[in-house]
Amino acid sequence: MARIFPTPLPDSVRKEPRLNAEVKVYDRLAKLPGPYTVYYSVRWPSKNPKGRTSDAEADFVVVHPAKGVLVIEVKGGGVAHDGPTGKWFSVDRDGRRHEIDDPVKKAMILKNDLVKRLKEQPGWRNSGMICHAVAFPDLRDRNTQLAPDLPTPIALFEPDLIYLEEKLESAFSFWSNQSAHRSEMLESDLAVVERFFAPTYELRKPLGVLLSDTDTEIFRLTNQQFAVLRCNRRNARASVAGGAGTGKTLLAIEKAREFARDGMSTLFVCFNKPLADYVKTALAGTDGVTVSTFHGLCHDYAERAGLPVLPLGTKEVPADYFRKQLPAWMSEALGKRPDDRFNAVVVDEAQDIEEDWWPLILGTLFEPDEQPLWVFYDPNQRFYRQGSSFPEFATELTLDENLRNTKPIQQFAARFCSNEEFIPGGPDGPPVEQLKLPSNLKLADALETVLDRLIHEDLIPAEEIAILTGVSLKKSALNGIKKIGNWELTPSDQPVRGKVVLETIHRFKGLERQVVILVETESLATATGDEKKDQDHRNLMYVGCTRARGLLICNSV
Repeated sequence: MARIFPTPLPDSVRKEPRLNAEVKVYDRLAKLPGPYTVYYSVRWPSKNPKGRTSDAEADFVVVHPAKGVLVIEVKGGGVAHDGPTGKWFSVDRDGRRHEIDDPVKKAMILKNDLVKRLKEQPGWRNSGMICHAVAFPDLRDRNTQLAPDLPTPIALFEPDLIYLEEKLESAFSFWSNQSAHRSEMLESDLAVVERFFAPTYELRKPLGVLLSDTDTEIFRLTNQQFAVLRCNRRNARASVAGGAGTGKTLLAIEKAREFARDGMSTLFVCFNKPLADYVKTALAGTDGVTVSTFHGLCHDYAERAGLPVLPLGTKEVPADYFRKQLPAWMSEALGKRPDDRFNAVVVDEAQDIEEDWWPLILGTLFEPDEQPLWVFYDPNQRFYRQGSSFPEFATELTLDENLRNTKPIQQFAARFCSNEEFIPGGPDGPPVEQLKLPSNLKLADALETVLDRLIHEDLIPAEEIAILTGVSLKKSALNGIKKIGNWELTPSDQPVRGKVVLETIHRFKGLERQVVILVETESLATATGDEKKDQDHRNLMYVGCTRARGLLICNSV
């Protein structure tokens, strides 16, 4: 069978009526024999004659080592061509015509641009022939030549899909007879084409937040995640749901980079400040992206509008200052500063954005009803909001493979997960350690024993350990403690090499460490009879458990 990228085709593509014709061609191309490699919905940066950069996008690129490269443009539904004017039209069910771009011209431009771009790639030896064709998978009259520049061998109709291999051979043969260029491709050039169309995304992130640059891991996006970005580029608006460890934040960061690369001023919004700090570091050096918490965004807009906001970091603030007053000031500021806007918005932790705040986020766009908005959320981490919901999206995507946590951690956390189960895609690891950790003044002594073992015996770096409490720091038995035994403590937004993080579960949401120790969670694991409160407690336990990548230590549950 042919190798086809992406595999499988996401449900979001299959369920989109506008893509029915492309899905039909995809399914037939997937059945081609082994020598073929097929790339679906691929795009690359291209410069127009005026020097402006835009995206070139091909519906399909078919590669055969002995025949070359064939760029295929797909046009679904009814199609008509007017000879005297050279114009092309789509034909709807009522027989009405609607002018469309010339599909043959588009295929030719894509082919020529691809030739230029491949010549720029390191290692390209310029072997093989690069040509084009146009597919009309909903038209049956295969003997009709629709246009002078579209001879029958390079026009694919619905009956041709049945004998697709023969039709492709006919197209390759047609171009081979027109060109003196050899058809066969060198193995090195085949590799260049694959790197160009289907690169492996490698998104580097610190182990934790703002840790040493030398202590990093590579997070490789799976084919499922690759497909979410690759096959949904056309969708200006989408929601992406995923459990802990499915790569939501990494995909959100990559989506912001993508918007910025396309020349759009981009706003990245999340709820937690420690997560915003991490994202700022990850996007450092990417021009055109502004990263902020929602409340930081409100503060900045209000301050620029000259409204009486309190200084950032003020500890004593009026009741409802963050839920009501800051959003109200932002609403006023948006009216005063109509040019203070963005071309695209990415929202992470969308489950924590209250319903009344969404109009403000949309208001940061120059065109609130049209411009790109992508939101990423985890329904199992919803504990800040009070019965709120974000806008509905025509495109709703799901990431269901957890790659961050080991299988024992995933299985343990699943007992607190109230929504859909996610596929355990992480590696095997040590079992979850359930200890009897006190919730009183003896807690620090018990943790000293645990830390000594982890750091001295297991050789785990202190900065890779986080102690997370299920209560506020003011109520914690660890409040005010700067050191446990020989090990200094630090909050999550001030990571220091050699120091153990001490933080609440709430503030650590969106972050991670190799080892997480959950303490003072007794109240979260005990049913109260209040279903809403019990659900909030389960959500909080789920978040706490899934902050650990390799080892989870907690109270006996």
